[in-house]
Amino acid sequence: SYQVYDAAVKLFRDEKGVYQPWQLENAIKTLDPIIDIYHIHNEPDWPVHVVRKHTKKPIVWDVHDMRSVREGTIDKYEGIALKECNAVSVVSRRYQEIINSRDPMKPSREVLSSVPKGFYPKQRSKIYRGGIVYEGGLGSSTTQEFPCRSWADVFSEIMKLGIQMWAYKGNHSTDNREYAGAIVHGPINYALLLNELTSYEFGLVGSPYADKMFDGALPNKMFEYMAAGLPMICMNAPDVSNFLHATGMGVSVNHVSEIPDAMQHMRGGRYRRRVWENRWNWAQEGQTNKVTWLYEQCLGRSLRDPIIPGEL
Repeated sequence: SYQVYDAAVKLFRDEKGVYQPWQLENAIKTLDPIIDIYHIHNEPDWPVHVVRKHTKKPIVWDVHDMRSVREGTIDKYEGIALKECNAVSVVSRRYQEIINSRDPMKPSREVLSSVPKGFYPKQRSKIYRGGIVYEGGLGSSTTQEFPCRSWADVFSEIMKLGIQMWAYKGNHSTDNREYAGAIVHGPINYALLLNELTSYEFGLVGSPYADKMFDGALPNKMFEYMAAGLPMICMNAPDVSNFLHATGMGVSVNHVSEIPDAMQHMRGGRYRRRVWENRWNWAQEGQTNKVTWLYEQCLGRSLRDPIIPGEL
């Protein structure tokens, strides 16, 4: 049902790309007879409640970010989603601990936001640009949905240290003028992005300052850097720091001034080889059994057909 589900998602956005409950309701009524499980990505969380009103089919609530972690209180629809779903997929161990503390009987699994093997670059780019690259959401004074995405000051400080800063932004609305000196591209095609990343020396992940948004976060970019064979420099993301320390895929710094030493520490090829050789261990296909387990818990039976890697 994955292709059908993707079609359903498209059906409940209006012409401006905004989610609308009535469009989702129409999609559910149309597709419910041929859907076994609803797998609903969170934020917004209200679609879980809308789906539950119109179906008795199982719902997997897929938690990538948690408003309650950022703001300290459980949002109305976040609470409803946990109550009305049948199982929970989370992106980090910290998030799973939170879910378990709120509903210890609810089936849940940590499913990492990994990259499917089919997107992994087979070789490094023939162009070597060096420097540090950042890919993902970028903030500016005109787009402040999440202030911790505003990297302008950090990029400026990095470049003052004589290090070129590159970025592939994930949002069209970012004002490139606020990143003077940095070379900002994008957004671009996903497969092209991963191949482009192979031409850089290190990937930057985390937040320019401590922010609750990164309490429990294991962002997609971490796995995308790994898929491209990039050692990482992490700032203000404790769960990412723990991952890098455990796997040797990069290092953490407490301040921009520590970045040159961190880069020097990782040079010489040792980190680069380690990431390139071990990146396959973190491909999405290695997470498939966890999703299978969640679905089987919801359905009360083994899956007749295997999940197709890359179509989760």
